[in-house]
Amino acid sequence: MLPLERDDTAISRERYTWVAACLDDRQRLIAEVGVGLGFGAEILSDHGHWIVGIDISDTLTAEHQDLPVIICNAEANTFRGFDTVVCLEVISHMIDPYSWLKRLEVPELIVSMPTTPSKAIYPWRKHEIPEAMLREMIEPKWQIKSEFAQNRYQTGVPCYLTIHARAE
Repeated sequence: MLPLERDDTAISRERYTWVAACLDDRQRLIAEVGVGLGFGAEILSDHGHWIVGIDISDTLTAEHQDLPVIICNAEANTFRGFDTVVCLEVISHMIDPYSWLKRLEVPELIVSMPTTPSKAIYPWRKHEIPEAMLREMIEPKWQIKSEFAQNRYQTGVPCYLTIHARAE
């Protein structure tokens, strides 16, 4: 295994800070798919957005118990009525992420995933989607506005890619 530069929490907090910076000053109703412990939702909420956490399990920490959460399989939902879907590190766990992205009915999408092979380390990931394929999955419906690559290892090789896209 490669030596770590930063832990997963530091990387995730950096990613959510970037996501918040992508969103203009207009308040949004955001579905955070894969809300997990809730700290990312807290960062987005601190920037004035209304957040509804979406997760397949109830894993919120005690300090985030006031966050509205819907326990469900996100793949069955279109999220019509939301302004934005934030889906960080989740589509690699979905059964059919391509079909889910095609069904989404939101004007704005922010999605991230690992860009280096990781199924050996994280066997619960169902897919390893190359960067070019991720862009191809997004671009039929949304125009990519910005991208954010992050390193986790001392090699300097980007291993996470986050994409911000809007329907035009």
